[in-house]
Amino acid sequence: MTNILLGLQARGLHPETLVAHLEDDIRSFFAPALRSAHIPVDKLVRGGESLTMLAECGHPDAARLATAIAAGLPPLLHDVALYAREFLLRDPDVVHLWLDEVNVKAGLAAALAGVPRIVLSTRSLNPSHFPLFQPYMRAGYRALTRLSHVVLLNNSEAGARNYEQWIGLAPGTCTVIRNGFDFSRMTVAEPEKARTVARRRFGLPEDAPVIGGVMRLSVEKRPLLWLDVATRVLHDHPDARFLLVGDGVMRDLVVARVAQAPLAARVVLAGHDQRPYDTIPAMDVLFLSSKHEGLPNVLIEAQALGVAVVSMPAGGAPETLDPGQSGWVVPVDDADAAARTVSASIADRDALRRAGEHGRSFVRERFGLERLIDETVSVYGLRESCAGTTIGRN
Repeated sequence: MTNILLGLQARGLHPETLVAHLEDDIRSFFAPALRSAHIPVDKLVRGGESLTMLAECGHPDAARLATAIAAGLPPLLHDVALYAREFLLRDPDVVHLWLDEVNVKAGLAAALAGVPRIVLSTRSLNPSHFPLFQPYMRAGYRALTRLSHVVLLNNSEAGARNYEQWIGLAPGTCTVIRNGFDFSRMTVAEPEKARTVARRRFGLPEDAPVIGGVMRLSVEKRPLLWLDVATRVLHDHPDARFLLVGDGVMRDLVVARVAQAPLAARVVLAGHDQRPYDTIPAMDVLFLSSKHEGLPNVLIEAQALGVAVVSMPAGGAPETLDPGQSGWVVPVDDADAAARTVSASIADRDALRRAGEHGRSFVRERFGLERLIDETVSVYGLRESCAGTTIGRN
């Protein structure tokens, strides 16, 4: 989202940002970059009676909207009124929304407010796979996707097809726009030096094969499976070391598992890392253990830094690499198969080196930032230098 906003600003589109929740912690990591580019970052105003707020906004359509919202929507969707108020006041040409709750609530509000173009950005798989799922979501998507001025996006082919099937849309209805990256931030002038510095930082031997992971320690990322694979890899490669970066609700379970043999003294738990681009070069292979994925950025970032990747066959993860060239996809969702794939990758140093070199060029071609902005502007249907694009995000 941040990359898109910065790219739109550079092209004279003057976006604004409205967030449903803005917290003073790592979830607000994007805000300083946007503010430094003079992109407004506003929080959705809550509190008070939403219909009263609509009536007081002074817009001539406020009464009509208030009546429609009061008559047609249950209390669970009361945020629709708050979003509608914002869209009436801001009068955007495009509303670009992110993630399921906001897509549905703000999408309905944008439709009621008469916004000319509504873009719904989905990620990963449909929300029925996740704890945040709400029963109104599918009905909301079905209502919105019947409108000709609503565009549904996903960042992977796998995710797009999954949403289409869940909503009941024809194949190809959901447009795929892959993520884009500013690869200048990931350019390492001296890769060997970066590798040495990163390994010293974590006390990792210079000559040991290092398998890494960068993930949120949560159920869908399967950190315990990652550790199970590490245990199996140690059987074939007793000199291997493991670097796991991330934090989350499963941290205590992960710490307890790492304290047991044979992982004790073999696994470094780095916690949340503000400098992942400095840490990933310590790895020979980055292994992704997720059960569900859309288009995992970490696989793209690792390849951009010259690190080979191994991934479980989760969602759009295979779309992020050139199989057998920049990394390897585990053929089945199984810990033994994953361990065999990881073990085979670190057994051939020349293959690792070639994969790292190929990965750098591969991801720059497929996931370029200018390509992302070009495709997004096309979906908006706007001329460059047109003002008033509003982007909402959960």
